[in-house]
Amino acid sequence: MTDLRPTTIHNIKALGGSHEIIDASRLCFIGFMHRFMFDNGFGISVVKHDGSYGHEQDLWEIAVLDSNGDLCYKTPVTDDVLGWLTDSDVYETAVEVAALDPNCIVEEEPEEPDFRETISKVNDLMQQAMDLLKTLTA
Repeated sequence: MTDLRPTTIHNIKALGGSHEIIDASRLCFIGFMHRFMFDNGFGISVVKHDGSYGHEQDLWEIAVLDSNGDLCYKTPVTDDVLGWLTDSDVYETAVEVAALDPNCIVEEEPEEPDFRETISKVNDLMQQAMDLLKTLTA
């Protein structure tokens, strides 16, 4: 397993922000972990370890991070992690994330409520009321 090329690290750092190398072994992984945070408040976690997508092919996995450094699945870049990436793919994704508008979080569409059960209960109650009314007027 090989680490990010120094030129890739340099080019990503040139986008602005900070870079941190994380000791993967403290998370019980064997491999490489980098965190880049950009001036727009977003960042990327770039990993290659024995649990990442693509590590068998010596490829990278990226997750987008929010301003707290937490995984963020609500950006136009992706709604999941991105796996099986080359160094060039990592840089291209970094460029996309570094260029995100700080307010670009994609809100999930709220689920439409399912009123079928409620309607069924209301219908049952109406039927009971009609039956009771018939009994009272008979």
